[in-house]
Amino acid sequence: VDTVEGPPTADLKDCAILIVGDPVQTHLDPDYQQTVIVPSREMLTGQGIGAKFRRTGEVFHLEKGVSAVVFERLAPLDDADIAALRERWRAARGL
Repeated sequence: VDTVEGPPTADLKDCAILIVGDPVQTHLDPDYQQTVIVPSREMLTGQGIGAKFRRTGEVFHLEKGVSAVVFERLAPLDDADIAALRERWRAARGL
């Protein structure tokens, strides 16, 4: 996914609600899914872009111990947030 999609885009600024798998879910080699992993971990830990969101309290329990956690945006993401997220993505990819 990373080699096709590249780093997270500014489209994240348009998201008022995010649903994140806990644990973070990937369907390919995790080394190539940092576009999913990095922002998802930040949401779950409340760090990076996750600091601009809060858990709504809605959690959907799925199979095999996976939960889908709902977050709502508290403050807008700006260009600096996206640039910093992209840098963390590059670091995770070893670029």
